[in-house]
Amino acid sequence: MSRAAEAVGEPPPGLPAPGSAPDACPLCGAASPRALFEKSGKVFWLCAACELVFVHDLWPEFFQGEEDLRYLENYGDLREPKPRQQREWARVLDELETFRERGTLLEVGCGVGLFLQTAAARGWTCTGVEMLDSLARHARDERGLDVRTGELSAQGLPDGAFDVVYANEVIEHVVDPVELLTEVRRVLRPGGVVVLRTGNGRSWTARLRGAGWRYFHFAGHGHIRYFSPAAARALARAAGFEEGGSTTRGFALRETSELRGRWYRPFVALAQGIVSQLAGPAGAGQRLTMRLVRPR
Repeated sequence: MSRAAEAVGEPPPGLPAPGSAPDACPLCGAASPRALFEKSGKVFWLCAACELVFVHDLWPEFFQGEEDLRYLENYGDLREPKPRQQREWARVLDELETFRERGTLLEVGCGVGLFLQTAAARGWTCTGVEMLDSLARHARDERGLDVRTGELSAQGLPDGAFDVVYANEVIEHVVDPVELLTEVRRVLRPGGVVVLRTGNGRSWTARLRGAGWRYFHFAGHGHIRYFSPAAARALARAAGFEEGGSTTRGFALRETSELRGRWYRPFVALAQGIVSQLAGPAGAGQRLTMRLVRPR
């Protein structure tokens, strides 16, 4: 047992004891996940049935006090998005046009509202939910957006209110993704879509680098659930969605920061670009986009 566990005591009911091993996958319920590797003092497990990679032993490190959430404010970039980011958002919004009926969009984990502001400029009626009040206040006060502070389930949003729910770099932090997606299904209209963007825990990058892949990062309020196209299908079934198709992209055996200043950087970048073209269609790219559709 870690010093942190000794200091905090036993976990609340429903949370596994420090150092324990899982009996079943937290997503699909399949028995006997296998250990992949250990990192940051935690074992990372793989479900053979749905290919979810996950951390089981979360207590107490993952559950920091509310004050400790402040470190996440560093991710609330107040700068205007760069052209590359704007192009990416434009591509996402182009895809979402297929689902526009009422023109309503909800972003979960919206930060300071940069994506919402871009969507609003294209005619969407936007709502956001953000855990960090300082970021939510900036979105409201500086950008004039309808952004609420707290968890989605606490907002009292009406049934079937949204054409689209969007969440970028959120689902990997969620202890119970099925519970969150069940609430998302409730606020989506029949035929509406939720788009979840995250890392692919079964990408070629993840398989080759293992514990060395930076996305496998456990910390207070950090990454604990790592999805894949197979896990996306399991999530859809568990939360009552139709699986609307998952796409992947990207391959990086070495991160940009690891190559900085190296004479061989151009050659590695060229090779990684070639492999990236193969990884995406194979469902093995390191970036994963899941699309789940509420049945009509």
